[in-house]
Amino acid sequence: MSNHDSTSAHLERKVNKRVEWLDLARGATIILVVFLHSSHTASVIGPINETVRWLNTNLLLDLRMPLFFFCSGVLGYWGLRKPWRTVAVSRFRVLIWIIFAWTLISFGLERLIDLYPQYDGLHHWSRLFWDPISNLWFVYAILIISLIIRLVSSFRRRHQVSIVAGINIGLMILVQFGPTVIANSFVQQLPDYALLSFFTGYLFAPNVVSSLERLRNAFVSFGIGVTCWFAVNLIDTLIATTNVNLIRFIYSIPMIFMALGLARLICEWTWGANKLSWLGKRTLEVFLFHQIFIAVGFAMLVELGITSGTLALFFISGFALCGSILAERITKYLGLSILFQPPAIQGWARKFSLQLKSHEAR
Repeated sequence: MSNHDSTSAHLERKVNKRVEWLDLARGATIILVVFLHSSHTASVIGPINETVRWLNTNLLLDLRMPLFFFCSGVLGYWGLRKPWRTVAVSRFRVLIWIIFAWTLISFGLERLIDLYPQYDGLHHWSRLFWDPISNLWFVYAILIISLIIRLVSSFRRRHQVSIVAGINIGLMILVQFGPTVIANSFVQQLPDYALLSFFTGYLFAPNVVSSLERLRNAFVSFGIGVTCWFAVNLIDTLIATTNVNLIRFIYSIPMIFMALGLARLICEWTWGANKLSWLGKRTLEVFLFHQIFIAVGFAMLVELGITSGTLALFFISGFALCGSILAERITKYLGLSILFQPPAIQGWARKFSLQLKSHEAR
């Protein structure tokens, strides 16, 4: 076995055991996602403080989802390089099931509660599955990106880069000049930051994991991230008058470096960092549950007559986050894994067959 293979195998075992600072970054990101979605609903209740609104929609815009996709790419590196059958069973089947189950759940809940107070109207049945119900676009994106990455994973690295870059450019052209229905769909997020962020995390996963294990590199990563972030924003300010917009992926690169370096440093020194890491292991469950609790929190505040958007934002986001964590714990305790994992049809069929044979033997 070569040194590269040995190092890769060691890192794979480490990732399978979970890298605490990577989970911490994911945990922090899901909190920011919940906060953003809560702000959309809170703005219906009343105006949100300008500083809070700016931090939420401007400063953190280039960090939230790009970092989420980047971390997903790092964690998906070893899994997506496995045989097609393994990837299909362990990843594609699970994502397709989540899309199917939670589309039906969301479609039903829309008719029972005001699930998305910031939007008018309900999701029509004719748009089911091909048009994601709001937040589910993320699961669609992960499925499509995972399929693309698996298709190119057997090529040399430079060919992978060329193919993914070509796909991203093609998607940008499609969004810009294609039908309006595509430009207004989740597809616009793919070339903007999702595909490139995930692919970059996938491409450099071994380097990222091994490098940031060294504390010195975490300091360097954080410092470079802060410096580059200021530089990128300065460049954008200078070219703003030319109507040339840098895609969000370019903005997100220094933010990702900064966030991962900071996450590594926090894991080294901060008491209680394991709580955020714990949350990072459950980002999918929190992501799926949080909109339900946002809607419930909104209904509670309307009933109480609250008119402050800022107060509503902090209450709804806290309520949604805590409610989602509690829901994840309850569903696990009750054994409701079917919400996140497809039913084991083969296991049921085998068990039924054995019971039938036992009954016939009698």
